[in-house]
Amino acid sequence: KFPQTDYVCNALVQEIAVIYLIIEIDIRFNVKIQNMYVPNINSMEDHVEILEFIEKNSFATLITVTTEGVPIATHIPIELDFSIEDNPTLRGHVAIMNPQARLFTENPRALAIFTGAHTYISSSWYEKENVSTWNYSAVHVYGKIRILTPTELWESVEKLTAKYEKPMQNPRFMNTMNTEFLKKEIKGIVGFEMTIEDVQAKKKWSQNRKDADYKNIIQELEQSDNPQSKEMAEQMKKNRPHI
Repeated sequence: KFPQTDYVCNALVQEIAVIYLIIEIDIRFNVKIQNMYVPNINSMEDHVEILEFIEKNSFATLITVTTEGVPIATHIPIELDFSIEDNPTLRGHVAIMNPQARLFTENPRALAIFTGAHTYISSSWYEKENVSTWNYSAVHVYGKIRILTPTELWESVEKLTAKYEKPMQNPRFMNTMNTEFLKKEIKGIVGFEMTIEDVQAKKKWSQNRKDADYKNIIQELEQSDNPQSKEMAEQMKKNRPHI
């Protein structure tokens, strides 16, 4: 009934195959296909601000991709390391049994996502009818991973432990613990260092709203019982101090 149907289908399959091949080549040669959506009004570009954000929100999501194209994510603390002057890197560790650990050598390209306070913004807070939205902050760091040496891993874990134990009432630092016990335990993790090749940072804080709406949003957030809403209100006030 449709003599050219097979021909058209075959041509379509070939076209899809060519498109897939082009995308695959782009990925292999590290050509960016899609970045985080960051309108200019929401862009966070100050390097100091970005580094401070990462320091403050260091519990991150590390994403890598298998050779089959399957993404794997792990939620872990990732710390900035300034061992190399003017060239900070990211350091962290995962369990040795974590499937992601083997990707550090098989496919070392990675994305680390850091997120800050986020909260719902009701459209009822605007003077005129509009849509509701969500305010948030996020930093995406792209780079390449290498596995830490045993000495580097020890130093990394020691630094991480010291950072979070310091404010404790009875802090327990690694140099106060049984060394042989620690050596045994540290065999169960794989440490990594990630170069910082590209950073995309975004703060969506209702910057598109006029002062009246902006002020009302802050007031509503301040009345919330949600700590993240209150934190967002503080950030918004600093971002538009004349209000």
